[in-house]
Amino acid sequence: MKVKRLMLSLAAVALFAVVYGCVFGLSIQGRLDQFIDDLNSADRSNVYKNLDPSIPDYDELKHTNYWGDDMTPGWFPLVGSDTPYSLREVAINDPGTGTATVIARIDGPSSFGSDWVIEFGLNQVGMDWLFSSITFDGTPLVPLP
Repeated sequence: MKVKRLMLSLAAVALFAVVYGCVFGLSIQGRLDQFIDDLNSADRSNVYKNLDPSIPDYDELKHTNYWGDDMTPGWFPLVGSDTPYSLREVAINDPGTGTATVIARIDGPSSFGSDWVIEFGLNQVGMDWLFSSITFDGTPLVPLP
């Protein structure tokens, strides 16, 4: 009886893991959403956490002034009370190989402008998708040019 109960418990845990497995990792769309949330935050200290730690210059990309902070506009000026950053016309290419690309248009505050093309290269690291490259309107941002 105890063996049967143990087997049922293990089966329930396995089923839960399969059904809710996506909760334990961050999908491509989840990574895009997290990046935009981080850009819309006044605290830019988490932007680098969207990047694959194995990329060149990872430590240099941790600095908030690269992305934009209260001292330096960087690539993405702070939003303040202006229009928040958003992605539109998002095209995800995920061939199922553990790498993917996303091309989108990004809008933001007036000091940022709008209708820029942004391209993300992503790697699946464990259960999470992380950026391996970011190109902003044809200019490579990640890894550092």
